[in-house]
Amino acid sequence: MTEEGLIMSETKNFETELKKLENIVGKLEGNELPLDESIALFEEGARLVKSAQKRLSRGEAKVQKIVKELEGGPELETFEIEG
Repeated sequence: MTEEGLIMSETKNFETELKKLENIVGKLEGNELPLDESIALFEEGARLVKSAQKRLSRGEAKVQKIVKELEGGPELETFEIEG
């Protein structure tokens, strides 16, 4: 898989996990679930938070790498065209 494909996959997975997490929070806030189901949803939510944090960390590292490469790259100069 190409790097662009990996980035798109990461983004899609992050968005999917975030929506699942929002759904879980909504259910837990409803106060209508039995205790066992609430605990199971809480566990799933905790897993999703951990996964999302890892994805964000990888994304941040990629951005930092890109910025570092740009800072170390050649500087652009503007030239006036005589005519």
